Amino acid sequence: DRVRGWWASRDAAVAAARQGHDVAFVGAVGDDPEGQQIIAGLQAEGVHTDGILVVEGGRSAASVVVVARESSTRAICNRPQPMVDLLLDPW
Repeated sequence: DRVRGWWASRDAAVAAARQGHDVAFVGAVGDDPEGQQIIAGLQAEGVHTDGILVVEGGRSAASVVVVARESSTRAICNRPQPMVDLLLDPW
């Protein structure tokens, strides 16, 4: 019943920004609604997003976690981030 579109590196960047540090995020997202949500969320927290490459036709990373309360088990399905070489791919 809860959707959260973030990951550990995002959480670290936001935590540093909330403590008043000048923080930038470098990575890649797809040109999909999830990618737009990721960038907007970082910007709303004061994280610079100029280092994020938006991959045309790409899909942003996502995970679905299904938890079974009765058995205390979980299953995680991942969709990896767009594959790009951030050192070679010009913005």
